[in-house]
Amino acid sequence: MGCCSEKMNAVKNKFNQLSLSEEETAITMKEKSLPFSSVRLQDLSNAIHKNSSNGMLSIAQLRKAMTELNFEVEIFTSPEDHISCLLKLLQNSKRLYDVKTVIMFGVLLSAGIPEEKAGILFDLCDINDNHYIQEEDFKGILSELIDISVEKIPCIAINNNDSELEGFTIPEDHLLQYTACLLKNKASMISRITSVLFAEQKIMRKGEFVNRISNDSFLETILWSFQIRLALID
Repeated sequence: MGCCSEKMNAVKNKFNQLSLSEEETAITMKEKSLPFSSVRLQDLSNAIHKNSSNGMLSIAQLRKAMTELNFEVEIFTSPEDHISCLLKLLQNSKRLYDVKTVIMFGVLLSAGIPEEKAGILFDLCDINDNHYIQEEDFKGILSELIDISVEKIPCIAINNNDSELEGFTIPEDHLLQYTACLLKNKASMISRITSVLFAEQKIMRKGEFVNRISNDSFLETILWSFQIRLALID
């Protein structure tokens, strides 16, 4: 895989530390300040499922879930553009929140050990509650995780009114160039991840799924949006 601009690449500097592009630096700083980033994924999942109805949440239900997680209700009317942007990204055309979408954002942004995150990710893939998944089930969810990491979450890095993070913003045209560059490698990444994970198996049960992902540094990249974007740069 390869990216279209050297300027956009994450590279190693002379101290062998990761040096991020201006685009990735802005995106990463903004996503670290989002409400989901300070909550444990399992707690988020429990609160979301508890307050949902038929797989959906209203604004009031999401507010109640976040309040139970000790977030101030003011985050729903915050003038900080990156938080408001996240809430809009989570909504569907009817201004409702799909539980699956919220949990996928949680997998990518929330705190949690790999085993915990992988277990919740398996449940997202097991749409028929069969206690096992097939390659196509996994590929569909992985495709959505990549789209969220590359097309949705980076939108929070375009301008904001948060004085603490005002230096971390990028022009929209730079962001579009960066995300288009990453998406060129989407199909290749899905193929590589699936090949390593399933290793020609037809089905996979939860225990094996969790064990394989949590014990493989390459497979673990799918559990964090930042790592997904970096994996798309090669």
